[in-house]
Amino acid sequence: LLSFLGICLFAPIGFAGGIVTNTNQSVGWVRSLVRDASLGVDAVYYNPAGTARMANGFYFELNNQSVFQTKTVTNQFPYLNNKEFVGDVKVPLFPTANVVYKKGDLSIFGGFAVVGGGGSADYATGLPSFEIPISRIPASLVASGIPTTGYDADIYFTGSSSYMGITVGAAYKINDFIAVGLGLRYIMAKNTYSGYIKNIMINPTYPAFGSEYNGSMVLAKDFFTDGATLLNTMSAGSTQMAAGFGQIVAAGGGAIALSNGKAVGLTDQQIAQAQQLIGAAGMDPSTMTIQQAQAVLNAVAPVFLAKANAMTTNATATSDIEVDAEQTGNSFTPIISVDLSLLDGDLGIAMKYEHKTPLEVKNATVIDGSGLFPQGAVTPAEMPSLFTLGIRYKINEKLRTQIGAHYFVDRSAKYGKKDASLSTPTNPVYVTNGETVLRTDGTTGAYLTGNGYELGIGFEYDLNKALTLSAGYLFADSKPSDVYQTDMSYTLMSNSLGFGGVVHIKDRLDLSLGITGTFFADFDKTVNYTNPADPSKMLAVNELYEKTTTILSVGLGYRFGK
Repeated sequence: LLSFLGICLFAPIGFAGGIVTNTNQSVGWVRSLVRDASLGVDAVYYNPAGTARMANGFYFELNNQSVFQTKTVTNQFPYLNNKEFVGDVKVPLFPTANVVYKKGDLSIFGGFAVVGGGGSADYATGLPSFEIPISRIPASLVASGIPTTGYDADIYFTGSSSYMGITVGAAYKINDFIAVGLGLRYIMAKNTYSGYIKNIMINPTYPAFGSEYNGSMVLAKDFFTDGATLLNTMSAGSTQMAAGFGQIVAAGGGAIALSNGKAVGLTDQQIAQAQQLIGAAGMDPSTMTIQQAQAVLNAVAPVFLAKANAMTTNATATSDIEVDAEQTGNSFTPIISVDLSLLDGDLGIAMKYEHKTPLEVKNATVIDGSGLFPQGAVTPAEMPSLFTLGIRYKINEKLRTQIGAHYFVDRSAKYGKKDASLSTPTNPVYVTNGETVLRTDGTTGAYLTGNGYELGIGFEYDLNKALTLSAGYLFADSKPSDVYQTDMSYTLMSNSLGFGGVVHIKDRLDLSLGITGTFFADFDKTVNYTNPADPSKMLAVNELYEKTTTILSVGLGYRFGK
């Protein structure tokens, strides 16, 4: 009746970049959105080979971003009390730090960045996948002949995702034309899930289970528990009474009317009880003989027992559910880069390749009322290989531009998606996003229709010796299929605008400020649900995914040396 199906999926919280990869790694990016050919200290992340072109010295840069994101899911399932579910992501601290030591043609660099995830999402009222099973209860009860018009529940969920990366490496300028760089990133992943569904309430009108079930709101588990108790009693009573009637039939009294049972030794109470049981089965006992009544009681005893078992199952399913689980893992990412300089340095071309990160996360479970976070279970959470291309061009002494492109090889990575034809609840089979498999909704195809990419352009303008202004635009598309998108984890096409500047406080000290707003295209899909009022039919329901993100950033950079 209830499940936490949404939270068993790998559900990273991303801000800029690919589905699982953050590319917002400096205040320089926040204010211009393109840094792939950078020759500044943030080249540690964007253009490692470019660090070999920096002036001699020791560089240090510390940035922080404050990220604010709203994720809204709207589901038109007709039985929901509320069709809009909002998740708030607030990340006041999203730090990056870079250091470079450059001497001669050689540079050595290191950096810290949150390369994936980096925040937590709070859903104060849960998500459609949590509430829809509850919203089905009233219609299901009505279909079973139990008048019920409403439901309520306390639902809350929060999830966090953080992939911290520490990068070290070196770059070498072979000549004025070409520089190369090699790096290695150590990634530490951590996902947390915490939430509950409590106090599920319904308002059945069914005094047969107890006088309190008069149309007022009551705990669903109490109603189902009391129903199971009564139905078990009715099943046992039917079996016992049928056995007693069998003795009367064997003695030749089977043709006696049930209502005249006193003639063969039945008490008024026994006759009334038999009539009630037969009536509860939807039959009229007034014209039945004792032999007919025995046959009916034998037939309805297992029916009452089956209903009692269903009520017990429902009582368990509507009990409070709580989840508190953590997933952790670590891995390494090799990085290679090349930087080319042309036109006496006015034109630069930078290329970087990050290998796929073969990452898995392992469950450490405190509470798992959902049954979906078995202790020690392992889930793939790979980061895809990434190719970036950047072009920098000095238009004049004051104005510079960069063009950048990112290509995420998402289809070759595993994000925790399953092949439904091979998976079992205890042995899930995870697949790459591009494989053609039986997907979790029963359709055949791939979870991603293509690889994700970003395209952007940014500008910097030296207003004077003390102030540099910058602005940029970035487009991103991640190519999800309908099945990839769920209320818990979805990815959207986006357009971003960035603006900011650098205050040159001293020759070697810079203060950078930036703001980025990301505007996501809505995505809607049709989800098919069994109709609780008529389980033989399906309901086609629209589900809409929306998102907005704002990033504010500040950074300080300092160079030691001449």
